[in-house]
Amino acid sequence: MQKRPIERRPYVRPQVTTHTGKQVGTRTRLIEFHPKIGGKLKRVLVKQGVSRKELEIIQKLAKARVRVEVPILHTGEIAVFKREGWMLQELKELIKKHPNKRIRASIATLITNSLGKAHALRISHGHPHDRNIVIDSQFKPTLIDFKLAKKHPELDWKSPESIRTAFKEDWKWWAETLDSLGYQVPRIQQFFEAMFKYYPCGQTVRKQLPKTLMNLLRREGIIHNPFSY
Repeated sequence: MQKRPIERRPYVRPQVTTHTGKQVGTRTRLIEFHPKIGGKLKRVLVKQGVSRKELEIIQKLAKARVRVEVPILHTGEIAVFKREGWMLQELKELIKKHPNKRIRASIATLITNSLGKAHALRISHGHPHDRNIVIDSQFKPTLIDFKLAKKHPELDWKSPESIRTAFKEDWKWWAETLDSLGYQVPRIQQFFEAMFKYYPCGQTVRKQLPKTLMNLLRREGIIHNPFSY
């Protein structure tokens, strides 16, 4: 089968503002047709501001084999990321309608596991929604943008309320994303139960976490008909 030619386009450099107020650009290198998606595969070098704290968190998570975007170059407060793929937001409707349901389940499972591993290290992402997840050509997801990430040294693994306080933003955003992918409450609960298995807490506390989660989601209006406990 004849390989589709790579479509080359001129560089584009939209301006973005870093967290320190500096203006830096992103540069699109190549755009290639991807037959599985039926669209264009974006290959971009992204230059953005990264604080020392953010860089330390990224490196720690990468060492723990969490699926995070690692800069290929960083100097001072500027880092360069090589990004290939699509934002989950761009592919969401296609993934929901794709005949191979394993693709959707695989993406959700990999991000759920990544958040669980990060939480086990007392680190929260802060904003794990569909614009902070990149899907590559093999449908493998990666978490990006750790500007809101936090370390939680005060976390008490013996207290469900302490765990909720530390990770409530991750729980809310990820539950909302799973809901937007078309998952119903029972399946969303299963994903979170898989996440909780990474938490280094006792079995008694782990059994209380689903109720703590669902009460939080009900109060926030993310899930309107959670299970009754």
